[in-house]
Amino acid sequence: MHNPDIICITEALPKNYSDPIQECELQLQGYDLFKRCDKDNRGVLILVRSHLKPTPSSVSEECKGAESIWCEIGLDGTDRLLIGCVYRSPNSDKSNNELIIKDLKTACEKKFSHILICGDFNLPEIKWKDEGECVGREGTSFMEGFRDCFLHQHVQEPTHYRADQQANILDLIFTNEEDMIDEISRETPLGKSHHSTLVFQMNTYVKKVRQKPRYVYARADWNKIRNDLKEITWQTALDGLTCEEAWDVIKKKIHHSMDTNIPKCTPGNKPKKPVWMNEKALAKVKKKHATFKRYMETREGKDYAEYAKARNQAKWECRKAIRDLERKIAQDSRHNPKAFFQYAKSKLNTKCGIADLIRDDGSVAETDKEKAEVLNEFFCSVFTREDTTEIPEFRERDIKHKQQDMYVTEEDVIKKLNRLDPNKAPGPDNISSSILKQCSNELAAPLAILMNKSLEEGVIPSEWKMAHVSPIFKKRKKTAPGNLRPVSLTSVTCKGKKTSPGNYRPVSLTSVVCKITESLIRDHLIKHFTENDLLTNCQHGFISGRSCSTNLIAVLDLWTQALEENDSIDTIDFAKAFDTVPHKRLLLKLKGYGIEGKLLAWIRDFLTGRKQRVVVNGEESAWMEVLSGIPQGSVLGPFLFVVFVNDLPNCVHSTTFLFADDTKLTTRVPGGVQTLQDDLDSLQQ
Repeated sequence: MHNPDIICITEALPKNYSDPIQECELQLQGYDLFKRCDKDNRGVLILVRSHLKPTPSSVSEECKGAESIWCEIGLDGTDRLLIGCVYRSPNSDKSNNELIIKDLKTACEKKFSHILICGDFNLPEIKWKDEGECVGREGTSFMEGFRDCFLHQHVQEPTHYRADQQANILDLIFTNEEDMIDEISRETPLGKSHHSTLVFQMNTYVKKVRQKPRYVYARADWNKIRNDLKEITWQTALDGLTCEEAWDVIKKKIHHSMDTNIPKCTPGNKPKKPVWMNEKALAKVKKKHATFKRYMETREGKDYAEYAKARNQAKWECRKAIRDLERKIAQDSRHNPKAFFQYAKSKLNTKCGIADLIRDDGSVAETDKEKAEVLNEFFCSVFTREDTTEIPEFRERDIKHKQQDMYVTEEDVIKKLNRLDPNKAPGPDNISSSILKQCSNELAAPLAILMNKSLEEGVIPSEWKMAHVSPIFKKRKKTAPGNLRPVSLTSVTCKGKKTSPGNYRPVSLTSVVCKITESLIRDHLIKHFTENDLLTNCQHGFISGRSCSTNLIAVLDLWTQALEENDSIDTIDFAKAFDTVPHKRLLLKLKGYGIEGKLLAWIRDFLTGRKQRVVVNGEESAWMEVLSGIPQGSVLGPFLFVVFVNDLPNCVHSTTFLFADDTKLTTRVPGGVQTLQDDLDSLQQ
C-alpha cells in the first residue's frame, strides 16, 4: 500500500511460540534484514530497501541493555544516517529503564549527521501533547534522558487503541533534527496488534548509488549473435597471434556482438507486490484498511467489531493465497524446477551488508571504498611468503607414463560449454555463461585454438589471472544442547563481530573461459592420478565417488566401534589452509607425481602473477598481488590442493581423514595420546 523504503517492527515474534522462527519467515524480497530476536524477548526488526545499501551498525553491539537493533545508511558526502528500532516492555523495572536510557545516550554520542529512533516505548505516563508533561517517576526519568540526548519526539496523536478503551501515545519517533519528519499518518495495525502503523516521510539526502547497466539476456537476439560469430574466419583471424593477442581478439568480437544485439537496462528500485497476492486477497486487504479508517473516525464499538472481522478475513485470505502459490510451485517443480529454486532462494537468502570495519590501529573504515581496501589488505595478509632456500625434497613416484602436454578439441569445448550454468555471474572480462552456452557451436573453434595456444606457450592471458572478490560474512549453525535442532531464530549465528575483517571470507569471480580451460586440465590430471593410483584413500574431497557423506560414514564407523569397546577418542582438526599453500612446494609435488613439460609450465603460470581486488557495493579496492594459495573461485584449485596434501597421511601414525582442507587425525586414548602428539610434531616438521 505504501512501498516504504524503511520498515521498523517491534514485537516481531509471537508470544509463547513452540516451533522455531526461521529467518526466512521475516525476510521480504527487495529488503536487507537486520534483526535482534533473542528467545526470551519479543523481537525487533529493521528492513531497508537493498538499493539504499544499508550496513549493520556497531551501535547494536554496544547497546545491550535495551531490546534494540541498529543499522546505517550512507548519505551524500561523508554524512550517515543511524536507524534504531527499540522495544521497551510495559513490565520494565527501574534498572532496565536505566539501561535503555544509557543505550540511547550511547547511540546519540556517536558522530552521525542524522539519527532516527523509533519503536514501542510503552510510556503512557508522558503526555507528549502537553510538551512532555510526566506523571510518575518513570516518565520523568525517561524525559530527562531524552532531553539529555537532545532528541525531538514527533508523534502527537494516540497510537494504541483497544476497542473503546482510552487511547495512548506508546509508539514514538525520535530524530536529532526537528524538521526531519513530515506527514505522520496512523494506518491499519499489523496483524492483530492494537498499535497503529505509523507512516511518515523523512527528509534527508540519500546517497545516489550509480547502478551499472546490465545486459538483458532474456531479450537477446541469439540468432543474430550466432550469425555474426559464424561469419568470422577464426583460423585466419587468430593465425600467428600469441595467446594474449588471440584472447584480446576473441573478447572484442564477443563484446561487439553483445553490445549490438543484447539490450541493456539499469536495475530499477521500484517495489513489486508479493507474487502470491491475487485479486481476492488484495480486495480483503483493502476492506481491512477501509474499516479501520472508519473506526478511527467514529471510535464506536460496532465499527471496531467490523474492523476485527475484516482483519481476520484478510489474514485468512492472504495465508490461503500463499499456500495456493506454494502448492502450485511444488506440483510444477518436476517440469519447472527453476521456479521452485527461485522461490526458495528468495526465502532463504538474507543480506545485511558490510558493517563499519575497525582497522588494527583502531580507526574505522566507513565508506564502501575504505571497506574494500581494508578487506583486501586482510585477505592478502594471510598469504605465505615462501622461503625458497630450504625446500625439502619430494621423492618421485613410480609413474608409468608422465604427462607433459595435452591437446584440446572442439568437441571437448562444446561439451563443457553446454554444461554451463547461464545464471552464474561473469568475471572481470564481463563475458557471461549465457552467451558462451547459447553460442557453443560458434565459439568452440576459436576457444579451442586459444586454449591450445595457451597450453603450447605455457602461459595464460593476464586477464584470466584477475579476480573480483566479494566478502561474505561467516555464519555457523547453532544447535540446542543435547538435541541437535535449532531453538530459535538465532539458529544461524555469527562467528564473531561484523566490525572485524577477519570474520569475512572471500568469494572470487574469475573468467568463465578460464574456468572451462581449468576444467579440461583438471579432467586430464584426475585421469593421470587415477590410472597411476596416486591418490590416497584417506581423501574424500573433490574426487569422483567420494564426498563429505563418505567421510562422515567412515569417521562414525571408527568412532562407534571405539565407544562400544569403552575406549575414548581424541581428534585434531585443521582448517583454513587454501590461502597459504606455497607455490614452489606445490609445483615440486606435481613434478614428483609425473606432471612435467608444457603442462607443468601452464600450471606454474596459472598460479603466479595473480591479482585480486575487493568489490563492496560497486566500489573497488586497488589491485593486490596474490603471493600464495590456491586461486579462490577457480575450478582447478581444489584438485591442486588435494595433490598438495596427498602425502600427508604418510608422515603420521594416527588414523587420517581428509576432505580438501579439513583434516582429522584420530586415535584412541589413553594409549594413543603420545602418538597423536608425535604426529602433530611430524606434521609441523
